[in-house]
Amino acid sequence: MTDDEHSSQGPSRRTLLRALSLWSASGAIACGDGARERDALTMLVQSEPAHLDPRFPTDALSATLSRLVYGSLLDVDPDTLAYRPSLASAVRQVDDTHIRATLRDDARFHDGTPVLASDVAATFLGLLDPRVGSSSRSIVTQTIADARALSAREVEFVLREPTGIASLILAQPIVRAVDARRGELASEPGNERAFVGSGPLRVTSLARNAWTFERAQRDATKPDRLRFLTVKDANTMALRLLHDRADVAEVKPELFPVFMGRERFTVAHARGVACAYLPLRNDHRRLAQREVRRAIAHAIDRPSLVRGKFAGLATESTGILPPWHWAYEGDVARYAYDPQRARAMLDAAWPASERANETLVFRCSNQRFVLTTAAAITEMLRAVGIRVDLRPSELAVLLADLRAGRYDLAMLQAPDVSEPHILWTLFASDARPTAANPRAGLNRWRFSHAALDAAVEQGKRASDRELRRAHYGRAQRILAEEIPVVPLWHPEVVFVGAPRVDGLRSRGDGRFEPLVDVRFR
Repeated sequence: MTDDEHSSQGPSRRTLLRALSLWSASGAIACGDGARERDALTMLVQSEPAHLDPRFPTDALSATLSRLVYGSLLDVDPDTLAYRPSLASAVRQVDDTHIRATLRDDARFHDGTPVLASDVAATFLGLLDPRVGSSSRSIVTQTIADARALSAREVEFVLREPTGIASLILAQPIVRAVDARRGELASEPGNERAFVGSGPLRVTSLARNAWTFERAQRDATKPDRLRFLTVKDANTMALRLLHDRADVAEVKPELFPVFMGRERFTVAHARGVACAYLPLRNDHRRLAQREVRRAIAHAIDRPSLVRGKFAGLATESTGILPPWHWAYEGDVARYAYDPQRARAMLDAAWPASERANETLVFRCSNQRFVLTTAAAITEMLRAVGIRVDLRPSELAVLLADLRAGRYDLAMLQAPDVSEPHILWTLFASDARPTAANPRAGLNRWRFSHAALDAAVEQGKRASDRELRRAHYGRAQRILAEEIPVVPLWHPEVVFVGAPRVDGLRSRGDGRFEPLVDVRFR
């Protein structure tokens, strides 16, 4: 299916390329209002960040930006997906339930005060405190029983039980002790000075759709400031890059042909750790049947979508974890594109006469690329006799509706699956949102399976990597058999740099740390 077949959803790739060519030839956009600043690296993003307080992560962009401001004891190596020291100079396991971390002597907050063990302990005690109301409280409470400063530079964590996910928890960004006891810091203009972290950047402006940061440590060879401008339209994003009104953008596949091989522009891409998938509401009277879910998986032509939509810069997925993940299990049930088989399976489980009178509500975000991809999947499902009503919306509305169960199937992307504990977060019975606890976890598809619960729980408790691999491998085999969501692909992360940008790199987890190292030619 070509983009032209979805012209009602937005301009086709051919139309986009023609328009860009005409604009480029005419020089229709000149530097002026909104132009780049000489000492600022301007990056375009397609959504508006909502929160900068790292204790209240809600969306991937907000979490990514907050990590530029706030440092953590550990962070993730983007190549190996292993944890490594950051604010900590060393982290050691004392015994099964005690971990000690030693802070770097040069760790400083942006106000010049040292990062102390008391700040670290206060951060985690605040996360545990229900009065603070952190959205990270659930997972931290499962793991950490207590945190205490042993000295100015050494902090001890008491675990609730032996666990293999302690490193995940210790990657939580650290805030000052005075901030740890407060509720969420409002991410709004005029409140910039409230965000005092220990990361490479400090906040200078939280203007709507135009957040600006400056280097905590100046470097004469690099831009002083980084600006993140929200530009939701892909065409406008491309035009800004082409006409010297921005420096960097993470581009979606619809723009790959515009920049691939284009003289003086840099295209940096890395294999991604994100996973796009099709959630199915497992408590729906039809989708509760495993054979119906399997039929839907067989109805989707993933190879064609990867080729046509991503220009090959994506990998078909067999599950949430990508093939290069250390915990990946490839010996699982797979669902090749087979519409005839899909229709036969549906006929057996959900008769055609009944399908003709029922419609599934398909939810997705209103970003053009997501919408056109969802439209293509809609046609594939209709081809096997499933009636679908595609309903796009703003991402915040979409997530709220999924949490409340106001959907039948949807299209989502797990932005970072570096830690295999994501399988608990997405699929454990205890991670299902409820009216009493709407933020219990991200199992918004209401999936429940006792053997899966046992596997991910054992994976969480094991401290040995090989044991964890075995437990999470079993979990992946169960998920492939039960298919509560249909895994689609792992897209590569693609950054484009304008001609004056030098040294641009991309990270597979989509984080923005490489921007800190960019220079201007």
